[in-house]
Amino acid sequence: MKVIIILKRALLVLIFTTSFSIAYSQATKQITISVQGVEYEDPRFTALRETLKKNPKVKSVKPAFSEGIATITLNYTGDASELWDEVPKASKQSLKLEEIDDESISLSSITGKSN
Repeated sequence: MKVIIILKRALLVLIFTTSFSIAYSQATKQITISVQGVEYEDPRFTALRETLKKNPKVKSVKPAFSEGIATITLNYTGDASELWDEVPKASKQSLKLEEIDDESISLSSITGKSN
């Protein structure tokens, strides 16, 4: 009887630990991407936004524009470096990575206004 009780407790601990690990690994982080040198309607900014929306690890994509800087705030399962690595090359071609840390990506336009 004592063995069964001990096994049940061990099983409960294992289930709790596994559930906690899964929940923790799937936690999202808010990341802000800022892009200087583009207008809100710029096709490059639109393409980046749409690419991010298609990523299954990205949730709640919120674009904004203020004082000449286009921004995207989103929730992502991972850090900003991982997110940037997942962005396809085609979406990065006309953008220069200026700065990146765990929670933000700063970009600038490589070329003038897009047609």
